[in-house]
Amino acid sequence: MNRGGERLDDLARVQLACLLRGTAALLATAGRSLSDLPAGRFSVAVTEAISEITGHSSSGSGDLRERVSEIANRASYLAHPEDAARDEGRLEPLLTTVKRDWRERGARGLVAPLRALDQFDDDELFPVGSDAPRDHVTHVNAFLSDLTNVGGTTVAAFNGALGSLLLKYAWCIPHSGSRDVSIHDHTRVMCAIAATLWELRDATDQRLAIIGGDVSGVQAFLYRISSSGALKGLRGRSFYLQLIEEAVGRFLLREWNLPDACRIMEGGGHLYILAPARVLDSLPEVRTRLAEAFIDHHDADLFVAIAGTGISTDDLLDANSIEARFAEVNEKLGRAKRRRGEGLSASRMAQRLFKARDVGSQDHQFCRVCDRSISDAGSSIPSQDDRERRTCALCLSLEDLGHRLRQGSTLVMWHSPDTASAVTSQAETAQDDDDDRSAWGSAAWNGVLGALGLEIRVLRNVNGLTRRGRPHVPINAQTWVLRLQGTDVVQAVADAASLGLDGAVPGFRLLAQATPLTRDGRQVADFAELADAASGSKYIGFLRADVDNLGDTILRGLHTTTSDGTAMNRGTLARRVPDCAGSCSLTFS
Repeated sequence: MNRGGERLDDLARVQLACLLRGTAALLATAGRSLSDLPAGRFSVAVTEAISEITGHSSSGSGDLRERVSEIANRASYLAHPEDAARDEGRLEPLLTTVKRDWRERGARGLVAPLRALDQFDDDELFPVGSDAPRDHVTHVNAFLSDLTNVGGTTVAAFNGALGSLLLKYAWCIPHSGSRDVSIHDHTRVMCAIAATLWELRDATDQRLAIIGGDVSGVQAFLYRISSSGALKGLRGRSFYLQLIEEAVGRFLLREWNLPDACRIMEGGGHLYILAPARVLDSLPEVRTRLAEAFIDHHDADLFVAIAGTGISTDDLLDANSIEARFAEVNEKLGRAKRRRGEGLSASRMAQRLFKARDVGSQDHQFCRVCDRSISDAGSSIPSQDDRERRTCALCLSLEDLGHRLRQGSTLVMWHSPDTASAVTSQAETAQDDDDDRSAWGSAAWNGVLGALGLEIRVLRNVNGLTRRGRPHVPINAQTWVLRLQGTDVVQAVADAASLGLDGAVPGFRLLAQATPLTRDGRQVADFAELADAASGSKYIGFLRADVDNLGDTILRGLHTTTSDGTAMNRGTLARRVPDCAGSCSLTFS
């Protein structure tokens, strides 16, 4: 294996076969086909894999090709059965069709704009009238141009790049036979189902499982902090919670030897994984390991509940059955959230949670942001302006993370073969980027991520990094290089090459970019500085929005759409809600 985690096995072919089906659907909207792919710009491995799957190569096993095609066909049907309806390539967003009153029907006549994702602004995310102009030829040509420049050194990297480009360009075009499921959403769920079916292809028991995860303690972690310097770290805290979802999801996939595609939903502190039913037997073990990691780094403040239930392929096609299965998982998650620390021994719980600790009694020995004890505060009293000594290591590191996100352009992630090395990466970051902050060690935001085997770096300027400043990625680590300032997958490939990570999986992750700054524009402002900058009375205002009854809406509201509430619709709605919430963040900011 290389840095891209390359292992051209049968599963990689299955994933590529599903991605090519999505690509063919996108190309067909402009009268193009897979023969128009710029195959000459791909690596030999990628070109041969595409030729095998499309039947244009005599190499490889014909039986294998047929089995891959059979699995892809079945997965495509289970993801979303096609019917006769089609609205000339106009995607009707599910969010416009769901009503709180399940007996009503949502608004009609609105469609997603035919635009490539870029900054998640309101022109991209919010629906337009069905008579808005649509130029599929130009849209598809832009997709082919990006694909030409992405190339692909390994099949794993190519699969990742192609999946990202389908999100960028096919999010707004309906899958054949659907008005409210995009080509991209159909393809990603098809990949998840196909990966699971491939493992079960020769098994007598073909049952699947839905695994749910819930990060508990999110609201308290974000908002129950003092006003002193809270704003400086709020963005870092919010992103940190997203990274926890990422780390937990990837930890589970690694434990169960499943591909990324099996994560069918993720966001808002929740994640869902589609897997073979065998993983249900290992849930007690992974619960214990997750509890150990979080209790070491967050005591009982943050906790991950994990639960699962079996599901048949027939359930995937029936709205009532899949609603019942998801409801069962959510009920189990609710019970698990009430049993924090389940799986830990009594002595371990007593040591971490109930043992008396000498935390000091002076004001400077408690963090001015989160009020937690500062373990190395010392007895000498620092000045009121000495923020370093009056703030705990975690809060300091989260402030720095938020600052890096404002300036950063690239996120590098990799699975650490040696998880013990992960806790040193923040110290290396501070030294490499000439940052005068102290090294925070295992108490920093990446401590729990490293305990789960995921290392992360936010890079401000890839091209300006010295050799010492580049992340030290082990040669056999699976790696991702993601753009943070837009959806330029081509630039992500260039960043990976600049960092010497040619086999890394490229992609993007969009974040709200509006951040209040100090007058000199160098630091994130705090509440006092915002109030001081106000015109008239020196006050600040807050606007906080929440979506009520979101779980019920996702589980029940889909019965009012043109579709029947299958897994595909549920996955589409769960992905679109965070997208629009992010857009609202941009708009109100």
